[in-house]
Amino acid sequence: MFLEERDNEIYEFGPFRLEVAERRLYRDGEPLVLPPKAFDVLVVLVRHDGKLLSKQELLDLIWPGLAVEEANLGNNISFLRKALGSTAAEGSIIETVPRHGYRFRGNVTLLQPPAVVIERYTVTEVVTEEIDLPFDTPSATPLIDLGPVPPPKQIESGSPVSLPQPPPPALARAKWPALLLIGMVSLLGLGFFAAKLTAPSNSPALPPPRIVPVTNLSGEKIHPAFSPDGKQLAYAWDQRETEDFDIYITQVGSLTPKRFTDNPLKEFRPVWSPDGKYLAFLRGQSETLELIIKSIETGTERSLGMVQGGLSWSPDGKYLAIQDLLPEKTQTGIFLLEVETGQRSLLTNPPAPWYDLRPVWSPDGRKMAFLRRQAEYGDIWVVPAQGGAPRQITFEKQLLDSLAWMADGKELVFSSNRAGDIALWRVSISGGEPQAVTPANGIPADVAVSPTGHRLVYHQMQFSTNLWSLKRANPNLPWSSANVGQPVPLTATSRWADSPNFSPDGNHIVFASNESGTGEIWTCKADGTNPVRLTFFNKNLAGTPHWSPDGQTIVFDGGTNGEKLVYRMSAQGGTPQLLTEHGIANNLPSWSRDGKWIYFCSQRTGKRQICKMPATGGPAVQVTKVGGFECSESVDQKRLYFTSDRSTPGIWELDFTTGQERLIPELAHAGRYRYWAVAAGGIFFAAPNASQIWIINFFDFKTRTIHEVTTIRGAVLRGPSGLAISPDFNQLVYAQKDQFGTDLVMVENFR
Repeated sequence: MFLEERDNEIYEFGPFRLEVAERRLYRDGEPLVLPPKAFDVLVVLVRHDGKLLSKQELLDLIWPGLAVEEANLGNNISFLRKALGSTAAEGSIIETVPRHGYRFRGNVTLLQPPAVVIERYTVTEVVTEEIDLPFDTPSATPLIDLGPVPPPKQIESGSPVSLPQPPPPALARAKWPALLLIGMVSLLGLGFFAAKLTAPSNSPALPPPRIVPVTNLSGEKIHPAFSPDGKQLAYAWDQRETEDFDIYITQVGSLTPKRFTDNPLKEFRPVWSPDGKYLAFLRGQSETLELIIKSIETGTERSLGMVQGGLSWSPDGKYLAIQDLLPEKTQTGIFLLEVETGQRSLLTNPPAPWYDLRPVWSPDGRKMAFLRRQAEYGDIWVVPAQGGAPRQITFEKQLLDSLAWMADGKELVFSSNRAGDIALWRVSISGGEPQAVTPANGIPADVAVSPTGHRLVYHQMQFSTNLWSLKRANPNLPWSSANVGQPVPLTATSRWADSPNFSPDGNHIVFASNESGTGEIWTCKADGTNPVRLTFFNKNLAGTPHWSPDGQTIVFDGGTNGEKLVYRMSAQGGTPQLLTEHGIANNLPSWSRDGKWIYFCSQRTGKRQICKMPATGGPAVQVTKVGGFECSESVDQKRLYFTSDRSTPGIWELDFTTGQERLIPELAHAGRYRYWAVAAGGIFFAAPNASQIWIINFFDFKTRTIHEVTTIRGAVLRGPSGLAISPDFNQLVYAQKDQFGTDLVMVENFR
């Protein structure tokens, strides 16, 4: 977006205060959430207060030089009206003049006159979600017939750096240095994105790139797939954001989708058959996914058995590429599944601890591109579709999640955090340095290119997560819904903050945040003030921080080049000390109550298990046998409580005296998404109720009963830990998504 910026330009109208240079809007001292383009529209209207602006004038000012549909402007105006309310003497503060345009009626006061225009510049906003392992390229892997499918180094660091001081007293509740500027996701604000999607010099002339709406409905929309003729889109849509996805089909250019599936189970990752007569998709939850083929015309379904994920249909229509477990291994490889017979053949066999996923067939059907990763980090590989030696295309060891071929089969488009925040990139299949497509406005994923090559669509996500505090109203009474105060925000970031953990004295909180642009470890006081950044990785994520019982040390996981390692560092900051070896995924550290041991999750055996090592580092020993993900030792040091996986509910306990490991019956539905914390008298945990509303509960060890504490008003996080209890048992801190949205973004005339 090209917009003249003026230094110290501050406007007031009614109860609102607009700080243009800081891109902040307040109402009675409270921050208001606006999408980036809605903010730009507001600035233009406020600067022309009382003057009638035509729609074309506004489009030219907000999206100069681009063909953007009026619907984008109308959606922005509608959002602004809802955000600002009716503050003018009569009607809305933004007046519509039929067949002409819009007029702002806010009685605007310019508090500080604009200074000299420094420059005309481009404004973009990018928001961000284990592995530096040398290994030999696997030798050629012949296709293996598996038979029919059954039915069913030191980190550079400096002194702790404090964030800018909080705003003036009137804005005291905005304790975080960044304002919540990410709201609902829409197609707004992507003109700059379209302008940057440029073609090579020898590309045929095309009209200017432009953004067109795909849908105008709420909810979460993911996994777009073009039909063979490029005229339709299939995608998965969860209308209520309860993970109840179904498949929908829409004509490109139409805003009215048609429902294609309706099943209580999650249905997602649709792909079209080459003749356009069928859709294949996945149905189920977690790792129990059924591969379904359904006729577009008759609705007849056929099951091709259970798979682990992935999905791509061969151009000749004979095979589906899938990802599934390798024989006698816990890793996944790429398989070819014959559509008519259900016969499976192994195409790739990655070396441990890597796994292959997200297969995508080349347009000519001769090659298969896929991701080889450990956790979310890895690289792009290409293998002959008839079998052979895979060839590595990128050498990034970064977060990769989506992959698509360009229509000519010479390049691949993918999403990656290779330059910091997640953005779209393109790379030649012959290798070389990836080139930026654009720093997209939001987090791009699920990228797809139309068969003609002139349309690009992707799933865009924008969100902000913050820490919230909840205290017992009466410390002398038990935790219950009747004995809690109102939740209070501790952070107010437009990015994310999560993984809270209290210091032993309860005066400080350590947490993870990407407020600086990369995932780092921070501390703040228990009331959210005085945030201080402790780590300076400056590229990859750091998370799961835990304070030592003596308050002197913090352990966390993170590392460079996407590798998950366990570190410890002084609680005052400094250079982190590496505790675990390279080459194996080790993460989610926590302390023993006496401070002598550090527990952590390790995949050294090929399966996630809880291990422990001396607090100063040294040989690790395996603790659990049934599998383990995240753990916390009991206050009396007699038991270890742990979960088996991030998204799998159920909290287990290991009795140190007997060595017995068992699932706690009352907590079979707890521990999901890492929302749980152990206290002296019980375990706090979050779980959805029958209406899929997330509730924080308390399980009492003595009475073996569960009491409801409070409702989480925002959406829960699906990755980082989200719950902590203070040592005095009086303050709960939890993470929630304050602003969250996904939508499908399409660019016409893509090069």
